Amino acid sequence: MVPRRGVPGGSTRTETKPRLPSGVTTISLGSTPTIVSGIAGAHHSVGEVALRQGDLGEALAQFKEALVEVDDPARVYDAAHVFAGVAAVAARLGLTREAATLWGVAERAEDEAGSPIQARDLYEDALGVLPEDALAEGRALPFEEAVEAARAVSAPARSRR
Repeated sequence: MVPRRGVPGGSTRTETKPRLPSGVTTISLGSTPTIVSGIAGAHHSVGEVALRQGDLGEALAQFKEALVEVDDPARVYDAAHVFAGVAAVAARLGLTREAATLWGVAERAEDEAGSPIQARDLYEDALGVLPEDALAEGRALPFEEAVEAARAVSAPARSRR
């Protein structure tokens, strides 16, 4: 953990530097990279790589680190991508209702941002068929509750699929 620099008021908030999953030396996101800004973008990109490689624990950890940076409703475009990432991991972990709720949140954020979620195929491939009622719940979930729902998703100690 390193202290955040340049934060007014001398914030004691800390952050974890993004790291590549073990054995990975380069990042290739294919033809549709996700564009999430700043530190959140770095964590999100590493999360996408881990998701593509099936390292669900690492993917979830990186998406949650990105969530720390986008837990402000003003960053709705970035948040849409982070919620999509956590939803995809939840689906791969068999947490269908949680995945559906978070995907509903991601879709609402996408609509609010007025810009499509990039790398959508990556997420949709992981999601499969989702219950409509949970999607609707996610679309109606207040932002702060959506952040808490994403933080509540957890992976077993070793989750590779």
